Amino acid sequence: MTGGHASIRRLVVLGHSGFIGTRLCREIRATRPEVDLAGVSLDTADLATAAATPRLVDEFRGADAVVILAGIKKQLGDSLEAFEQNMAIATNVSRALDAARVPRLVFFSSAEVYGEQTNDTAMTELTPVRPTSYYGAAKFASEILLPIAARGAT
Repeated sequence: MTGGHASIRRLVVLGHSGFIGTRLCREIRATRPEVDLAGVSLDTADLATAAATPRLVDEFRGADAVVILAGIKKQLGDSLEAFEQNMAIATNVSRALDAARVPRLVFFSSAEVYGEQTNDTAMTELTPVRPTSYYGAAKFASEILLPIAARGAT
């Protein structure tokens, strides 16, 4: 096996029971059965509460990579309260990343960081970020926060 994924022996997926998470985990199990795959979702830990951080530290220890899919979906309400919950999730996960020193991090953000009024779907890393919703603002803030917390792992 070549490439960076060859050394992934243990993978933690936050939000493994959601739409993307179930499909991602199914694919990993089918193509990489040797990977120890751990999933954390709302039914096992409320990531918006500080009590989740020690659990995450335990899950992250020994992990070669963490994939973050967890969050409060915009469909559940684009409100300041949902923003606060999404920021609490990012903060708690950041604390755990900082403590556990996970070498690889993948965060699934959203096109909403570019704003809802954009008609340009040809986005790149150079496309200006202009969130216009609480959801987009929380995703953008998480894009900044999570790598800072994980930086000690690189």
